[in-house]
Formats: sequence, C-alpha cells, structure tokens
Amino acid sequence: MSCNANCVFAINGEALSGSRLVLTLTTASELAIKNNKEIQVKLTTLPISQSSLIVAKYRPNPTIASQNELVTNGSLHPIQMALPIELGKKRFYRQEVAKAEIAKTELEIKKIIWETHIKVHQYYTSVVVLGDLLVLAQDRKDFYEKLYNIAK
Repeated sequence: MSCNANCVFAINGEALSGSRLVLTLTTASELAIKNNKEIQVKLTTLPISQSSLIVAKYRPNPTIASQNELVTNGSLHPIQMALPIELGKKRFYRQEVAKAEIAKTELEIKKIIWETHIKVHQYYTSVVVLGDLLVLAQDRKDFYEKLYNIAK
C-alpha cells in the first residue's frame, strides 16, 4: 500500500492520525474473519449439529415386548420376550440427516469466510487505488504549481 500522504486509520473508532499502521491484505483478512459475528454464531452452532449425530447413533431402537405367565403344576413360570425393531433403516437415515446437517453448517461457515475474504479484497483494492490516486493528484498539483511559477 503506497500511502505517502498523511494516512489516518481508525481502530475501535479512534482515529490514529500521524501514525503509520501497516495493514497487509493477509492481516486485514484475518482480522475481518476473526471479528465477523456471523462466523462466530455459525461456529457455535456446529457442536449442536455434531451432537445430533451422536444422538442419532445412540438412540435406542423401539422394542416389542410381551409378557406372559404360565402356571403348571402349581408353579408360576413368567415368559418375557422383547425384540428390537429396525424398520426401514431409521437409525441409518437419522445418522445421514445429522451428517448432512453438519456438512451444511460447515459449508455455511466456509461461505461466510469466503464472502468476508472477497469483501476485504474489494475494500483493500479500493484503498490502494485511492492512495495511488492521492499520490498522483499530489504530483500533478506540484507539477502545475511549478508550471504556474515558471509562467510568472
């Protein structure tokens, strides 16, 4: 960034005049991504999506149970039977839905990071071009002042 004139940068709303702050494109992108509230919100929802996968894996299947009593020769013989039901691969589909939700959240995070990165590039390019135009305008001003002084 070629900013030879008096550059004024603002940090936390306070202008730093007279001081030079070197802000590269990489540090600008890192700061923007670090301070982006959307990314922070999505990062907090990621563990929730991951926990839904754990719940989907370990949720027990429903069971069919039957209890019966058989009395023979004066003694009681209880009979119990329980069978787990896995109809239509419900657990498998619950896990697939949870994995898709995790992938969706991760893609949303990457999308927001990419959009932030693109915005930083746009603003950084604008600042660099504006700084170069300011230098060019100053050079032209000096040139025309010299011509004016020569013409006198």
